[in-house]
Amino acid sequence: MGMFKEKQFPAAAEGKPSQELTDAYEAIAALYEQVITLTAEVEALKGGAAS
Repeated sequence: MGMFKEKQFPAAAEGKPSQELTDAYEAIAALYEQVITLTAEVEALKGGAAS
């Protein structure tokens, strides 16, 4: 991320734990889980409609 990381997360650029960065990763993980769940539901609906 380079420059962006240093500007957005100065603590992370210095090698210190950053609460902002932790929160961002947690938000991304939560969204990823939702995508997986929704993808599974869509596939199940497709399978149900096809049969």
